[in-house]
Amino acid sequence: TKMEPFLHAFPIVISLAFGIALLTNQGYNSDGGVCTLPVYKPPHCLGIDDGEIREGFQIPCGRG
Repeated sequence: TKMEPFLHAFPIVISLAFGIALLTNQGYNSDGGVCTLPVYKPPHCLGIDDGEIREGFQIPCGRG
């Protein structure tokens, strides 16, 4: 039918849009098994600037 190409294109376009948005926002951090857009801020990094390493940890806060 005439609608079939659009029905195939819709999930592809949506997937690409979300994938590009996640990549540009550096949002590929696991949040309980789901990759989400927000920046990963673990509890031990509250009050710590991005890039700083808290005592007892090896990975920097923010984009670690």
